[in-house]
Amino acid sequence: MIWRRWGLKSNPYFLDPFDETALDLFVGRGSEVLALQSVPETRSIIFLETTNGLGATSLGNFLRFGLAQRKFYFTPFAEFKLHSRQDFLNFIASLIDGLNWSVRQKYLFISKDPQFLEHEAKSGRFFAAVSAQTRSEYKNQYLESEAKELLEGIRNIVLKLGYGSGILIQISVQGLDFEWNHEYFYEFREKIRPILLMSGYKWLFIGPKNVEQLLCYQKGLLAAELSKIKLKPLELQDIQEILHRRKERLALNQHARLPVNADVIGYLYAACAGSLTEIFAAAAKLAQSFDGYQASEVDLLTAKPLMTEFLLEEMQKKGFPPLSFEIMKYLVCQHHAASGAIAAHLKKRRPNVSKVLRILCRAGLLRMEVHGRNRIYYPLPEVKLAFNSETARME
Repeated sequence: MIWRRWGLKSNPYFLDPFDETALDLFVGRGSEVLALQSVPETRSIIFLETTNGLGATSLGNFLRFGLAQRKFYFTPFAEFKLHSRQDFLNFIASLIDGLNWSVRQKYLFISKDPQFLEHEAKSGRFFAAVSAQTRSEYKNQYLESEAKELLEGIRNIVLKLGYGSGILIQISVQGLDFEWNHEYFYEFREKIRPILLMSGYKWLFIGPKNVEQLLCYQKGLLAAELSKIKLKPLELQDIQEILHRRKERLALNQHARLPVNADVIGYLYAACAGSLTEIFAAAAKLAQSFDGYQASEVDLLTAKPLMTEFLLEEMQKKGFPPLSFEIMKYLVCQHHAASGAIAAHLKKRRPNVSKVLRILCRAGLLRMEVHGRNRIYYPLPEVKLAFNSETARME
């Protein structure tokens, strides 16, 4: 109910990617959209290289829901997620289940179609076999063949529904640990290849550059099927436009306004390197910090001390040592530094500084990178915001 203070139905800083009912909220990404739409039909795999928080899922949704509306590709309602050590057959079972459910939800009459009913019955038997606690190698090979037949079956049903090119599936690998057990990794990679090459399917993978280890593991294998597009942060004006459109959609009346003003969003944008997740999470927290019926916008003068207060309260609750504050202030000022340089500047013993640095890294406040023999530490956005980094200020 707090959003009613600003004449809004709900939180304009929500983090969930939009669905097919909100394509009008999509802003920017003109070059990326053009690149995605220009991928040749002969390329069955699109790889959207990105880091967390840049809006890659929303971009993927915009592409696939737009194509679905024009009946080029059928696409499930939600993207799929690939996790480390995930069993291949369980992953494929989740794909088939998601496709079946999406077709049934979009076309209610399909529940009376004999072809679809037979497909669902076969799917049910497949799911039961996959969920069995023990499976022999022979049984696995049989189920892999059965999975391919089921994917062909749902593709044929979709083509009959009028989708000219088949099915487009979006898979997020953002949470995939590429250091996972090599045996699992290579086995999964070998088994997924024939699935990715199936006729009538297009695949949109979203994740870090390591995804190419999964898709193009030998020269020539899948490389000819792959189109890669690298995603950059949105421009600040695009983020401001997103918020304006959200305000218009959520407005209760003509007096509706955004709780956090444009200067604060610009400040957050610089400190968070354009990460939508970080910007919107910080803006929502600022707005929710007010009690009563405060209706004025949160400005920079109000926001900066609040962000420092949020971090200090959290650190005090967790019992962080006093040296933590000195280290973070120094790192924000210097942008990054090695442990030896930090200890020398603060005139503290290096073992003590190293111990606190480990604590801060585990707490998600600092990031460490190894450069030669040195470990270099970087402050993360929450710390930059709290300690008023010069790099986070609007010029």
